Amino acid sequence: MTLFKKKARVLFFLIATLLFTVPISVFAEQSSFDIPAKAAIAVDFDTGKILYEKNSNAPLPIASMTKLLSAYLVYDAIDTGKIKWTDTVPFDDALIKLTEDPDLSNIPIKKELTYTVEDNVNAMLISSSNVSTTALARLISGSEQAFVDSMNQQVKDWGITDGIFISASGLDTQDLAEADRYPNSKPEDSNILSAKDMVIIARHLISDYPEVLDITKQSHYTLFQGTDNEETFWSSNLMLPDLYYYTEGVDGLKTGTTPNAGACFIGSTIQNGHRIITVVMNVDEEYSRFEVTKNLLNYVDTNWEYKTVVSKNDSAVVNSIDIPNGKTETVPLILAEPISLWVNKETTELKQVFASTKDTVSAPLKKNEVVGQQIVSDSADKLGYLSDTDKHDATGKVVTKTDVQKANIFVRVWRSLKNSIH
Repeated sequence: MTLFKKKARVLFFLIATLLFTVPISVFAEQSSFDIPAKAAIAVDFDTGKILYEKNSNAPLPIASMTKLLSAYLVYDAIDTGKIKWTDTVPFDDALIKLTEDPDLSNIPIKKELTYTVEDNVNAMLISSSNVSTTALARLISGSEQAFVDSMNQQVKDWGITDGIFISASGLDTQDLAEADRYPNSKPEDSNILSAKDMVIIARHLISDYPEVLDITKQSHYTLFQGTDNEETFWSSNLMLPDLYYYTEGVDGLKTGTTPNAGACFIGSTIQNGHRIITVVMNVDEEYSRFEVTKNLLNYVDTNWEYKTVVSKNDSAVVNSIDIPNGKTETVPLILAEPISLWVNKETTELKQVFASTKDTVSAPLKKNEVVGQQIVSDSADKLGYLSDTDKHDATGKVVTKTDVQKANIFVRVWRSLKNSIH
């Protein structure tokens, strides 16, 4: 391709674009692959690129996946000095009685024992203990209702507008102790979010408090180790090491199960060097959610790759620009850095665009001087990104390959006269 030539000085506008389509073999939108869940999504953690989605904007009951948001508020309370890991967490008789319900996920709480914040965060995130979550909520906010208000405010602050929370644990109203029921909630009310919303929460939690993965990656933990009260509890996430659905790379995050929500699971998996967040909601069988998640991860692995489509020092899509006042009248352009993006393994074409970062380009110019950006995108991709704040296109700096000295006055006058004649 030849650059747009001008007889006068070359003017590059900040958003001016020269469009070039290059036949790089990439991939198109998702195929007929279907997840047997009411809603599902797979997202690259770092870029926010959606790699699969099904009904991912639909607000649905989330059950104990709720505990990821509760964990965020617990970490925030620790971070701001409101509570400490070693603080004692009190349990009243009503909460202790809830641990006797075999249909609810809990660790047994003994009145004569002392449980710390750390004990309860482990119980909440590994064993999905509901009473541990409620007790932490009360400790931080004074009541579960006040804590739930903080949850609702937090998701609004993150731009989530369809979220509804009535409990800290993910239990429906009817399963809560009377004192913890959210005002005006109905017995059948549940916490509601979309699959996309769940990924947003997970990204905030892992980004702000990455140490949470040190807990969620554990297959089991032991309370009161080395004492007569020592007891080991196992994770509800059966994709972790030593458990039935173990999958390499999985380091979290949270299961969720209620009659309203069905079987749910939000997973975090390092796959081919990238953290993939997956969500499956309302799967029919409790254990099927892990098989479904495995299938979703396999789909991503088979159909997507994070690919370097332009390498450092490659010629730019606009391979040179005119320098009317330079000793040499053009200068070649190259990429200062590689450009990589997620591409889907069905044939299409990538669109590459040059966008100048200078109003004018004139000599003298140094070697490796930045003159613009090369932007690469897959116009055939319909899945898009998780949010508007994510980087939707891959970009790389475009620089001069050589330096360009300014031509002397006689050369510049001669060129001007020659151009005026033409």
